[in-house]
Amino acid sequence: MRFIASLSLLAASLGLSAAAAVDISPRGGGTSPSSPFHFSKRGHCLRSSDVDALVAAYVRMLTKWDDADAVYLASEFRDSSDSINQLAGIPLGQPTFPSKAAFIEHQHVQPDLLPIQISSPPLATCDTITVIWTVTFGKAQLSVRGITILGAIKEDSKDDDSDSDSDSEHSEHSQHSEHSDHSEDSDSDDNHHDESSSNNTKWKIKSIDVEFNNIAYLLNIGGSVLFPGQPCPAK
Repeated sequence: MRFIASLSLLAASLGLSAAAAVDISPRGGGTSPSSPFHFSKRGHCLRSSDVDALVAAYVRMLTKWDDADAVYLASEFRDSSDSINQLAGIPLGQPTFPSKAAFIEHQHVQPDLLPIQISSPPLATCDTITVIWTVTFGKAQLSVRGITILGAIKEDSKDDDSDSDSDSEHSEHSQHSEHSDHSEDSDSDDNHHDESSSNNTKWKIKSIDVEFNNIAYLLNIGGSVLFPGQPCPAK
């Protein structure tokens, strides 16, 4: 039995969507008046390109898993969905996949292979993305509609010793530069720090909260449901 990965509580996600939709005034370095994204002057918040990259990675993970996309999962990643937990026999309220390793193992053993379609442009706050999606598949070919909240975090993007050595050299060079350029104002120092940090960090998915129509999902994977008022099947 295949199980979809991730989406948060509907009430929480609707609250997030409303907040993102209402507050569209420019912040920091500013954004288009029509954009729901809150751009940070120094890159401390998600930018529209970051949102696009994380949403695209999320869709790929569920459509056809590729180990190359594991780089988009944060080290402290977790995935929670009571919609999945009900189908999988996991206690409600518990993480569905409590770690990055557990999520990747699931994709290796039972990949979702779900042709997800994004229903509307994602909405985002500084570090959270809300996505509404639909998917039609399986035996019953019913349309399953769901909502996902992706929590994001900036993490070190280097993953080998050579990069770490390079970072150490870069750090020593930066310290030398700071002593040499002591006369520069603090704003210039902040800009230099942000630029160097952006070269070594990357926005990643730290959490997936997803809920969806799991009755339609169950029927699509060949399950059956006895609705209220229906007679029990003959034994």
